[in-house]
Amino acid sequence: MVSLRPGGIYTKTQLQKELETLTTCGMFEKVDMEGKTNPDGTLGLTISFTESTWQSADRFRCINVGLMAESKPIEMDLI
Repeated sequence: MVSLRPGGIYTKTQLQKELETLTTCGMFEKVDMEGKTNPDGTLGLTISFTESTWQSADRFRCINVGLMAESKPIEMDLI
């Protein structure tokens, strides 16, 4: 889950973690993060991605993931 918000203040480590999360989640084939310095000294970020495609299936099964047990506690961003 991406936790970057417009106007947020982030460290280089936090931005690297976000990029790592996006590239390893399995939903995207390719993820790029580009930064550009704005005239006011802030950094404008552009995150572009190519979504992964799944092979076609003859059938599939739906499950209600809301009823599944949590494998680890949910992390909340408190800002």
